[in-house]
Amino acid sequence: MVQAALYQLVLDRRRGEYELPDGAALIACGNRETDRGVVHRMPTPLASRFVHLEIRVDAPDWCAWGAGNGIAPEVLFFVQMRPELLHDFDPRSAEKAFPCPRTWEFVSSIVHRRNGLDPAAERALFRGAVGEAAAVEFSAFLKVWRDLPHPRAVIDDPENAPVPDNASALIALCGSLYRLADDVNLGAIVAYDTRLRREVGEFLVSSCIRREPALQHTEAFIRWAAARTR
Repeated sequence: MVQAALYQLVLDRRRGEYELPDGAALIACGNRETDRGVVHRMPTPLASRFVHLEIRVDAPDWCAWGAGNGIAPEVLFFVQMRPELLHDFDPRSAEKAFPCPRTWEFVSSIVHRRNGLDPAAERALFRGAVGEAAAVEFSAFLKVWRDLPHPRAVIDDPENAPVPDNASALIALCGSLYRLADDVNLGAIVAYDTRLRREVGEFLVSSCIRREPALQHTEAFIRWAAARTR
């Protein structure tokens, strides 16, 4: 009955004496029927009044949003390393928690507020937010992240600071550098970047720019970008 009341509003932009204002748009969002997420089938007459699009999450777009909205760098770099885990929902699973943009934001809040939280309790909270499999991977990534030398050593001596052999350790170190990047030390980060594999270096510097777009106007970034076009 409620959905039937929308027929005229959606098609004619009015309902009785009420008329939608100029510039207003009608957008309806919902889960797919296959998601088994409290979904009610839309009546055919109403469905024919909409253009239907299936929206998929995009890890680079979400990370760009997260960089400007306080998502913990540890979470952003993990998602960039494992983009398929940004949204991994199986409607057949009996597990209540699963990875999605909303639950990774929960994980970010846990990381920000851990304040000496016992590692076992922290893992349990991660598991309660994103499920067992994703929590195990993220906890392993965090251990590498937290065991790395302080990134200040890289900034102080980018020409001689060690480059981790382990891929996860290298990504974690890039995440720590990204968190510290500013217009003063970007030159040192770029100098270290030249010692990394091209794709890792581009990942590091582009992450710094996403977090702080003003850095793209620095001399260090301009030189780095010019070198990439040769």
